[in-house]
Parts: sequence; C-alpha cells; structure tokens
Amino acid sequence: MHGQKQKSLTMRLREIGVLNVCVE
Repeated sequence: MHGQKQKSLTMRLREIGVLNVCVE
C-alpha cells in the first residue's frame, strides 16, 4: 500500500519534470 502510493507520487513528479523539460 505505502509502496504503491509512493510510486504514484514518483511517477507524477517524473511526469512533471518531463513536462518542465519539454516546456523549456
């Protein structure tokens, strides 16, 4: 349970980072 929630956060953070790089 905890691992799944943490994975979701990491995935979202990674997606945001990728989007940020794409925007830049």
